Amino acid sequence: MERKARIRKFVLPAFGLILSVSGFSRLIGNGNIRIIQMIYLIMIGVFLGILLQSVITHLRGSSALDN
Repeated sequence: MERKARIRKFVLPAFGLILSVSGFSRLIGNGNIRIIQMIYLIMIGVFLGILLQSVITHLRGSSALDN
């Protein structure tokens, strides 16, 4: 069960981050910010926040186990 939890914590947000960054990079910029660009930027921020939170909690947990 630990392996599935690790996959949910790290792989799914990383996959979502990769998808949202790749989708954002394929958009053509013309100087104006469109709604889809704002949605992609919000998605990038959400996935990056989830991924950073899971990495920080994993590092805090592993450092507590080392002591």
